[in-house]
Amino acid sequence: MTFAIIFLSLLITVHLLSFISVKIILFYLIMSLMTFCAFAIDKSAAKKSQWRTKERTLHLLSLLCGWPGALIAQKLLRHKTQKQPFKKWLYLVIIINILIMYTVLFTPMFVPF
Repeated sequence: MTFAIIFLSLLITVHLLSFISVKIILFYLIMSLMTFCAFAIDKSAAKKSQWRTKERTLHLLSLLCGWPGALIAQKLLRHKTQKQPFKKWLYLVIIINILIMYTVLFTPMFVPF
C-alpha cells in the first residue's frame, strides 16, 4: 500500500515539474478506483460463494494503470493476499506498467498525452 501511495505521489510531483499531463494522474486514479471496486466485488462474492471475478480480469485492470488500487485493496480488504501465484503475477504486472510509464515519459519518440 505504501508503494502505491509513493508512486501516485511521484506522479503528482512529475506533473508539477511539467513532465506529464494531469490526464495521466487522473487515469491512474480512475483505474485504481475501478480496480479497487473489482477487488471489493470479488471479495464480497467470495464470502457469499457467488460468481467470482476472473483473476485475469483483475490483472488486466491492474496492468491498465489500476495496480495502485489493487495494492490498496489487498491491504484494506485483505483479499488475494495469500494466493502466491496471484501475487507473483500482480507484481509482474506492476513492473510491466512502470516500465511502460518510464518508456512513455523518458523516450524521445513517445510524447506523453
